[in-house]
Amino acid sequence: MRILIFGAGALGSLVGALLSKRNEVHLLVRPGHAQAIREAGLKIEGAVTETFALETHIDLENVPQPDIIFVTVKAYNTKAALDALERLADNARIVASLQNGLTNLRLFQTSLPDKAVMGVTSMGATLIRPGRVLYAGKGDTTFGHLANDPELSKEAADLFNQVGLNARADANIESELWMKGIISASINPLTAILGCQNGQLLEDEFALGVSHLACSEANEVANEIGVQLPPGDPFMKVKDVMRATSQNRSSMLQDLEHGKRTEIDEINGEIIRRATAIGIPVPVNQTLRALVKCLERRTV
Repeated sequence: MRILIFGAGALGSLVGALLSKRNEVHLLVRPGHAQAIREAGLKIEGAVTETFALETHIDLENVPQPDIIFVTVKAYNTKAALDALERLADNARIVASLQNGLTNLRLFQTSLPDKAVMGVTSMGATLIRPGRVLYAGKGDTTFGHLANDPELSKEAADLFNQVGLNARADANIESELWMKGIISASINPLTAILGCQNGQLLEDEFALGVSHLACSEANEVANEIGVQLPPGDPFMKVKDVMRATSQNRSSMLQDLEHGKRTEIDEINGEIIRRATAIGIPVPVNQTLRALVKCLERRTV
């Protein structure tokens, strides 16, 4: 199977490396990352310690036609990515999102309703430096096809399971996307503001309290707009992810550390937008977004 990872940062590089055990994988990456991988391979450490030889590209000009495309760009770059991928996507069987944020669903629905598969993962990955990624936490991945074609979502899940990554197909992918969004909204901004690993939130009663409030607000919004979340207490799931990815530095924290724009508007910002539309107050999510935006202005 020929696979293209479009926008391979920490998570995309990790997924591409592991999938390359049984597939031909091409990474579309930034020039520095590409050069490091070409010179010494992609080094994964943590839950897996191994070096992978992968094909890298800094543009799409010479990328061979893939069977499956995984989009792993930042949520605010999704539309640009889908526009750039139009030619390759037309001839691919599956175009799958493995991204943060709550805004990707409608963009994939508009561009690729028949072949888009949405993915939700709790895997933790940190880009230590170009060519080197920390696999900071194993996690489950769920795929769902937007037109509810079980074969396509199952094919994506099978690719993961074949290389030891726990994955499944689920017809109600919107539910999973919202649960992941709630988890991200309850963890990522706090780690970005406090400059800490995910697991450190469990050790601070005040941070945990804020996380609980953010989760409760987002859960109320999801319920009010008719999203049926997976069974179980949402905040228990938040804490489960904190434990499972305890050594991980969230993507939002990594973005601030590297002077990059965060996905706060596509995570907490989308929860705020939905809440405003239906008249529900979400002051904790608004405060977290405001604080992260302040930090962005200092670093970006």
